[in-house]
Amino acid sequence: MASCIAALAVRHTTLPEIKQHGVSAAVEAYSTNAVTILASIAYAPSIDNLHTLILLSWIEFKRNRSGAFCAYAEMAVQMAMDLGLSNDKFALTARNEHERRMLQATWTSISQLNTTSNTIIAIQHPHSLSSVVISRNVAIRFLAPERLLTGHS
Repeated sequence: MASCIAALAVRHTTLPEIKQHGVSAAVEAYSTNAVTILASIAYAPSIDNLHTLILLSWIEFKRNRSGAFCAYAEMAVQMAMDLGLSNDKFALTARNEHERRMLQATWTSISQLNTTSNTIIAIQHPHSLSSVVISRNVAIRFLAPERLLTGHS
């Protein structure tokens, strides 16, 4: 996750070494490192890995790589589902208020990723949107952030 954060933050650097070699090159290096690390842990659903997928999605979005953005967003949505974030009772498993809020913010991020990804697909591939939305909506029909906030439907 640190490489994802670095890839997003490096745009704001004041370090001459990075500016000299190019911010884009630094973003590429940090992003590549994040993807390599994520691939090494393959598919192990966890909140940390989910946060990494969320960050990777937004990195690709900022880099204008809509295909990669949509792919990582879809992986993040699937991992959130696998973790049970869509479950009405999931918020009740939080150990404290801080964790409950973190889970709610994570679910809100997943909802935003899903909406943005569907919008990109609608714009770039309007003929295929209906099947994508139908399949995603079946899988994430409960993608309402307020559900996690209370733990009720």
